[in-house]
Amino acid sequence: YACPYCKASNPTVDQLLQEDKGLRVVYRELPILGPDSVTAARLSLQASKAGRFAKFHDTLWAAGRPAEATNKAAAEAAGIAPAPPQDPVIEAELIQNQKLAGQLGASGTPVFVVGDKVLNGAVGYDMLKDAIAQARRQR
Repeated sequence: YACPYCKASNPTVDQLLQEDKGLRVVYRELPILGPDSVTAARLSLQASKAGRFAKFHDTLWAAGRPAEATNKAAAEAAGIAPAPPQDPVIEAELIQNQKLAGQLGASGTPVFVVGDKVLNGAVGYDMLKDAIAQARRQR
């Protein structure tokens, strides 16, 4: 949520989801830009566990960079506690996401995995759309 390239890519992902009802997007939290980013990732996973990921996600993107006030606003909008609980499942997922990013050769955020292709960076609508089409042809 702290990455400006992720923020710039969010409308592209939303557009692809609107256009393609068969598209499935799995978000993985990869907080690499400071403590507020880590808190936002923990809150996002907590919201997801509560079935309120979309509300948290959309509210935090609209509110701005992760900070105490924006994290709190997004948590309140999602109906979760503004301070993430100590949850070993959430901590394990964050560690696993870091390992996965390394295995994929992620050079930063965002990173997209489409089929067997890894796309690093804010690659844009056309490249993502083409990668989705190619992955479907390969099935």
